[in-house]
Order: sequence, then C-alpha cells, then structure tokens
Amino acid sequence: MKIEVTNSDTSIHRRRALGYLRWYPAKWRARYGEEFVAHLEDEIEEQPVSYVRGLNIALHGVTARFRLDRSLRWTTSVVLIVAMVGALIVGVLAYEARSVEVPLSLSSSGAAGVPTSPKTINNFNFNFSNRSSLGIRLLHVSLISFRGYPLPRVARVEIDVSHQAKFNLTLPQSSPGLVPAFGHSVMMRKGDTLVVGMVAPQVGRLYAVGGLRLQYERKGVVHAETVSTMKSPDLLCGESRPSATVESAFCSHGFTTAWALSNFYYQKTPHQTPAQSEALITANAAFSYVTSQDLRTPSLSEVNSWATRLFAHRGSWRIAGVNTTMVSKSQQIVKNELLFHFNLVNRATNARTIVCVRNGAYFHSGGMTGPALAAC
Repeated sequence: MKIEVTNSDTSIHRRRALGYLRWYPAKWRARYGEEFVAHLEDEIEEQPVSYVRGLNIALHGVTARFRLDRSLRWTTSVVLIVAMVGALIVGVLAYEARSVEVPLSLSSSGAAGVPTSPKTINNFNFNFSNRSSLGIRLLHVSLISFRGYPLPRVARVEIDVSHQAKFNLTLPQSSPGLVPAFGHSVMMRKGDTLVVGMVAPQVGRLYAVGGLRLQYERKGVVHAETVSTMKSPDLLCGESRPSATVESAFCSHGFTTAWALSNFYYQKTPHQTPAQSEALITANAAFSYVTSQDLRTPSLSEVNSWATRLFAHRGSWRIAGVNTTMVSKSQQIVKNELLFHFNLVNRATNARTIVCVRNGAYFHSGGMTGPALAAC
C-alpha cells in the first residue's frame, strides 16, 4: 500500500517551528521569521527532541523582546526575566513532551541497490532507538514509495534482538537473533534493528523504497513513526537470473537514475548553486553508468541524453543543451580532456546560465577520477 508522508511530515515540523517562533517579538518575526522557521524545520527533522535547543530558543526570544521594547524599565525587566526564565523552562519541557508523540528515533543507511529474482527475499535494515525505558508492541509496518516508482512486496518483518539487554521473546532456532516483529512486547534499544524482507514481484521492473512507516502500541496508546530514505532510496531490480557479480545494463541504468533523481530533489551541497549541483549530478550519473558498463568516460551524446532525462523531472530548471570544449593542456588530467557546458534555463524567470563540468577520467590501470565543476 502506498503511503505519502512527505507533506504531512513537513507540516508537523513547520508547526513546531512556528510554535518556537512565538517566543520572539513581532518586529523580529517579520524580519527573520521565514529564515528561522526554514532552518528549524531541518533541525527538527534531524533531531526531533532537544531540550537544550528549546531552552536556547526561548532565552534568545525573551532577550530579543527586551532589547527591542525600550518602554520596559530595567528593574521591571529583571523581575520579568527571572519569572519568564522559570516559566519558559517549564513551558519548553512541556512543549517538547507534548509535541513529540513518539519515543522512537529511526535511521536507515539507505542507498542499497539489489538485482534480485521474484522468488528471493531481500532484507533491508532499519535501526531504532527507544528513548524510553518502556517496551513497545509493534502493530504494522508499511513502505513509502519514491517518486512514482512501484513498491516491492513486504514478505516478512523481524527484529534483530541480539544486542538487547531485556526481551520476552523466544528466539527461533532457524534464525538466531531474529524474531517475528508483531504481537510481542520489545525493548528497542540503541543498535537494535528492524529487518524488513522485501520481494520484487516482476522481472524487468525497478522497485524503490523511499521510507518506512511503523505503527506500534505503548502503554495502551497507538503511535506512528516514519523514517525517510528519500535522499538515498533502497532499490530492487527484478531479473530472471540475477548475477552475483555483474549488474545488468537495465539494473545499473535504473539504479543510477533513481539515485541521481534523489540527489536532484534532496540536494544540500554547500557552496554550490542549484544549477551547479544539478549539472554536476547529471555528469556524475553519466560517468557512473558508462564507466560501470564499458570502462570508459561518457561521450557528449551520452551526457546530453542523461541531462534530457534527469532535467525532465526537475521543476526549476530545464536543459537547453550540452556542448563541449577542450580543457587547456596545462590543466588536463588526461589527454584530450573535455569540458561540458550545460546550458540551463530557469523555468520561472527564463534567466539563462551556463555551468561547466570537467568530465571524469577512467584509467585502464584501474583508477578513475570523477567529474568536477570548472570555470567556463
């Protein structure tokens, strides 16, 4: 079953960030509010609970109020500050306890690409940590799709409890350390893993998992938690006879495309504009695919083909074309090295920009160097 959670997750993080923003005066909110909320949304996504963060925000907000309101007398300010500091400590602790519904943190390494047959169960691991001394009872696990790709079928869900200090489960002899996930009370401690077995039902299709949604019961109350792997989706490629050592061209192309798209949509590369990032991602995708298949660097037509395919999925920029020039001999890493010129057009403003990327180099001795941004 497909569950879309990105928008709801974003709205939850935004509501929490807006709640913190109320500590600041109106003048401060008008000037810095949007930037503050955007930054805080990312922090809350990375670390849902942080009492230190909450106290810092409240203290800075109170300080800003007194700094911007000159009508308050110094003595009154001192009294109010003392009272408000006490109140904010209680308030922040209560806000954190109320806002964070779920006592679990989740993570996934992501970026697994597996060629597989329809009869094979492939295990993907999701790591959990229970921020509570109380046990939980798992009720349901479902997958979240990535960018329109079909979802694989969940075949089984187990827990690796080999590192748990306490649990009331009977380990099956056939799979030491793994127990069925549902219907038991477990203590999901740091390092424990939820193992989800997935199957690619059809040959010739690529399946992509962008996250996991978990439903569980704690003290009689049902909770839900989501872990997103959109930045590095897990992938299954259906084949009739997958090789244990060599990826087929179909699977390799599918893996490269999906991971390139995830970088397009979830890029956070410092010191690069979106146009630079997207051009470099495209060049890397072409280089990665061609090198893995033919042990050479990509041609202009191949880079242009990847640019056309990837930029078609992107809303802000469109590709007008790619051409090349030779890198100057003094800067060449290999003989006849090319510089790709990405001609991009902003869809909203029609502004044009050119981004240049030095193509990577493959050395027949076994080494290689990937593409890199360069001056045009």
